[in-house]
Amino acid sequence: MPGQALLAACTRGLDVDGARLYLDLQASGQGTQLHTIGMQPETTPAVALPAWEGALEREALDGENQPAGMALPYWALDAERLSQLPQLEALLSGTPIERALTIALQSRRQRVGYLSLFRAARPQTVHWLGWSDPPGERGRAPGELQSWQEQHRTAPAWSPNTIALLQSAAQSLHVGIVRNQIQVMSAQAAAYDALTELPNWELMQKRLAWAVQHAHQSGAVMAVAVVDLNRFRSFNASFGHAICNGFLRQIAQRLRDFSQRYAPTDRPVGPVVGRCHGDRFLGLFPYANSLEAAHQLGQELTELFRSPVSPPEGVGQDVYVYVSASVGIALIPYDGDSVDGALQRAEAAQQEAKRHGDNAYRLYADTTGEAEVGDPYLESELRQAIGREELRLRYQPQLDAATGQVVGVEALVRWQHPRWGQVSPGKFIPLAEQTGLIHAIDDWVLQHACVQQVRWVQQGWPLRMSVNLSALQLQDPELAPRVAQILQDTGIAASCLELEITEKVAIEDRKHTRANLRALRQLGVRIALDDSGQGYSALGVLRYLPIDTLKVDRVFVEAALQSNEDAAIVRTIIELGHHLGLTVLAEGIETGEQRDLLDRLGCDCLQGYLFGMPQSAQALWQQQAQLQREAVPQKGIAKLAPPSVPASSGAPPARGGPARKRRPYRVKRPSTSGSTRSCGSSCAASSSSSNWRRRSATRSIWRMCSASR
Repeated sequence: MPGQALLAACTRGLDVDGARLYLDLQASGQGTQLHTIGMQPETTPAVALPAWEGALEREALDGENQPAGMALPYWALDAERLSQLPQLEALLSGTPIERALTIALQSRRQRVGYLSLFRAARPQTVHWLGWSDPPGERGRAPGELQSWQEQHRTAPAWSPNTIALLQSAAQSLHVGIVRNQIQVMSAQAAAYDALTELPNWELMQKRLAWAVQHAHQSGAVMAVAVVDLNRFRSFNASFGHAICNGFLRQIAQRLRDFSQRYAPTDRPVGPVVGRCHGDRFLGLFPYANSLEAAHQLGQELTELFRSPVSPPEGVGQDVYVYVSASVGIALIPYDGDSVDGALQRAEAAQQEAKRHGDNAYRLYADTTGEAEVGDPYLESELRQAIGREELRLRYQPQLDAATGQVVGVEALVRWQHPRWGQVSPGKFIPLAEQTGLIHAIDDWVLQHACVQQVRWVQQGWPLRMSVNLSALQLQDPELAPRVAQILQDTGIAASCLELEITEKVAIEDRKHTRANLRALRQLGVRIALDDSGQGYSALGVLRYLPIDTLKVDRVFVEAALQSNEDAAIVRTIIELGHHLGLTVLAEGIETGEQRDLLDRLGCDCLQGYLFGMPQSAQALWQQQAQLQREAVPQKGIAKLAPPSVPASSGAPPARGGPARKRRPYRVKRPSTSGSTRSCGSSCAASSSSSNWRRRSATRSIWRMCSASR
């Protein structure tokens, strides 16, 4: 029964004018409790030991009225007895209370409280019956028999039944107290860290769950901070675990004092700091509800570690130990709308702070997602990117240099993170290759790119779709069967799909690369060699790989205008591709001068920012549709290629002069894979030339390269 309810029952059933219940539960971490009802001997607030109970302790009443058996000791105090106890009598002197009954509550022979009842003086009428004139000594006749009454004020005495009933109630309360102490101690052991007496990881998770729920319901903003001690393992190695545990207790006390000092009074919950594990602490600060307040919080937390910890026992007094920390802060719900999300972002900010030296702090909002490759959090986010539909495809147009028509697009994957924004492929692609996630990403890109190509065909825009293959994917023996399945699932014509590999990838594992490329060619898929001429034995690669398209790297395109030697190298690569029966595409074209030079050198296709940035499928379609409506016949500007007009038909005159004889964009070669579906004139199927022709062309072009030097 709760304390206040017990007192109410006592006042109703035991004819008392006041009652009080004092409980001292500090041993179980619950502090002290004081419940009162009715008249009281003193009006002081509930402190560690209120005046009445303190007087009972000082009067040393322990030896009085000790009943036998399991009954609790009691003291029945009347006016006569109180006159012998001046401290108690002083507390009752200013009140109408004349009698008190106190029962001591004990647990394991330790006093844990008192239950006291009070009775005030009450008016009572005393009836008398007697002779009006009592008989005299000499036998005088008595007077008349009379009755009369007198008024008195007194408090009823404590009957044995009242004492027994109160002892029974106190005994039940005692059993409840003991049971409650056991439960509280068990809960405390499960929820608090034994070393620092701070909330442990389980309890902090519950506090964070409340914070997230409160933020959702009320729109409140609060900060979660991760505090990690730097190089604490070296302290363990130098001083030992026992002394370092003392360091942890001191640091925990600093954090506890800090949280209590900054606890606001206008919020439903104040700051709380707990110990996660080892040398890491976690704090929840409801008052840090803005970026400015979060920055202030970070500065104050790091300031706690500016002063040294006290010299531990066994170390000279002139030795001062400085423990530094790295602090990461995230704001709920902006940086995370779940417990895991908030913790992950706070830990990411803490890792960023650790890279900036001792006693540094970082806000997750200020890191802007600049996670490093190999960062566990970046890896975790990347693993969820596909399921959360954060990956995007962007398409960059590829033009026929002779007609200026868009004949193909290259599909480029982008990661649109909900908090970081667009993540650079230079960050997540290397990580995906390291962790093996590249397989899932490549399959996703290939699937969605093929679906988009089929949509364009249905809209009357047959384009070649170019997709990059990673090194791991190219070495996978299941690559060709997976591509065949995607071709079947999406309905794309094999001749409309072009898979790109780099020179570096091509020479790393020639055996598996050649086998996979031949299997892809048998499906009717085109193969493009990217980054041509970068120095990875390009001529040797061209000898044995079944390639359809040769892409000139942007490095050579940028340098071609700077010197005749670089222009000669570009010319050589183009002529080499033509002699081998390959389509040559130059990428990275950003200026009109570069476009004109490559046009003069006989390059077949062009790609670069000059013709269009990588953009969404919808934006690309709208742009091309607009150009078609405007029908501006300007060479070098991407135009929609109508499906009814073959791309190999007569080209318009070149700029600045009459039309020159140009090699057609495609070279028809007999197919080794049988019949394949056609995807318009821009996706014609092709196969490799004979080996003797490739070797002859390679020797002749090699002599041309030597002469140009």
